[in-house]
Amino acid sequence: MVLSAVWCPPEPNEPQVRFRTRAVTMIVLVLSLLLSGLVASVGHLVWGDHPAELAWFWLLSFAGFLIGHWLGVINDVALPTLGELHILPATVGGTIGLFVANSIKV
Repeated sequence: MVLSAVWCPPEPNEPQVRFRTRAVTMIVLVLSLLLSGLVASVGHLVWGDHPAELAWFWLLSFAGFLIGHWLGVINDVALPTLGELHILPATVGGTIGLFVANSIKV
């Protein structure tokens, strides 16, 4: 289980800032791997030159996917979710990661 800290605004009588801990469950990680793999596969079909690039696309797409999900959790985005996974911000993050992978081209 991976833990992430989410900022909670203080109550009116409470001056200190406190953090609430949220766990990233295994199902979120598995769905992130699958959906970022789908995004990476589409990107590899469009821009890929050789099979080794697929791993690079998948890695950066997965990193962008998790960052997008994390930003969706932090900002409490009310867009569609798939269980605990904030699907729209995560997909946008994965796509941005894919564009970064394509611009770096190992």
